[in-house]
Amino acid sequence: MVGRPAGIRKARTALSVADKKKVLDELKAGKPAVDVAAELEISRRQVFNIPRALYEAKRQGVCNFRASDGWFSRWRWRFSVTKSVRLHGEAGEVDLVAAEQNMQKLRLELNGYHPSDIFNMDEAGLFFRALPNRSYLLPNEDDVRKVGRGVKAMKAKERLTIIMCANALGTCKIVPVVIRAAKTPRCFKNNPPSVPYYHQQNAWNDSKLYKKWDEVFVPTIRSFTKDPVALILDGF
Repeated sequence: MVGRPAGIRKARTALSVADKKKVLDELKAGKPAVDVAAELEISRRQVFNIPRALYEAKRQGVCNFRASDGWFSRWRWRFSVTKSVRLHGEAGEVDLVAAEQNMQKLRLELNGYHPSDIFNMDEAGLFFRALPNRSYLLPNEDDVRKVGRGVKAMKAKERLTIIMCANALGTCKIVPVVIRAAKTPRCFKNNPPSVPYYHQQNAWNDSKLYKKWDEVFVPTIRSFTKDPVALILDGF
């Protein structure tokens, strides 16, 4: 039997949460610790440490554990969690099962419509004064601390809402509608807007403005088709 050279320790095997639960379940069922260790290819010390850590947490009443930066750094290294990504949007809160059921119901309701008669309306917020928070550097601009400084305008909160609508084939597009907080912006003093403009205190679309948007939508589709149409709305 060949042993490890002196001074070289065996690398510790990282266990997932599922593996640790399995260790606890098998120990509770009476399986010997040596067999549990052999099955997961870990040391008996690791097997004993799992219930010991759980016991100590319960004994000391630890229920709101907070990790230090060092603990978190070692945890990331142990489980190969290396990359940090920026989260955006709200897709993580979507109930996929309920969404699929609603989509099936919607498809059934739209079966009697031609794709050119199915319209989808949605809105988007535009922070039109905000500057980008990323840039490119020239080869001689290697000192990021000097040339990569940001400005307050990157976080400018002034926004407007744009309402857009088109049919499923893209053959009929409703003129965009702009919503902003200002009732009469200075830029319109001598130049009237080229698209419908509405104002609302928070630059949001509400039920009152939707009724005004309907006055834009109906004449447009009636000049496009005389057939009944389906309008899919977001948030109404």
